[in-house]
Amino acid sequence: MKLKWIAVLSGVVLYQAIAVTSVYAAAKIKYGEWEINIDVQGLPIAVPTQTQRVCLEKDHLVPGARETHGCKMKWTLNNSTVNWTLQCTNGGNGKGSATYEWDKMHGSSEINVPKGNMSMHSKLTGKWVAATCSAQSRH
Repeated sequence: MKLKWIAVLSGVVLYQAIAVTSVYAAAKIKYGEWEINIDVQGLPIAVPTQTQRVCLEKDHLVPGARETHGCKMKWTLNNSTVNWTLQCTNGGNGKGSATYEWDKMHGSSEINVPKGNMSMHSKLTGKWVAATCSAQSRH
């Protein structure tokens, strides 16, 4: 009888440890409106750092990029890092990653444009600004 209760209690403790770990893993990314700074490199002219407001939601964790203009995106989440690829009907493509640390993020992206055989690299940094996304950040 004691062994049965030990097994039950062990199961409960294991279940609680898994539940706490899952909640902690999910809590590494703060959803809502983010301010993302994009430092563009690899262009023939210097481009000042761009700042965008983007909406991060559970079903879309890529900072700013959405499927538009004939482009399809695939992304995966591994712990607190989002990796993505982008493929466009005009032959353009891209890839990137962003690592979230609760209310801060950092990452990089690369976009290849077939016209002009150009490749653009960007360094991404960001911070969480609000729990609710504005209309501006949902573009």
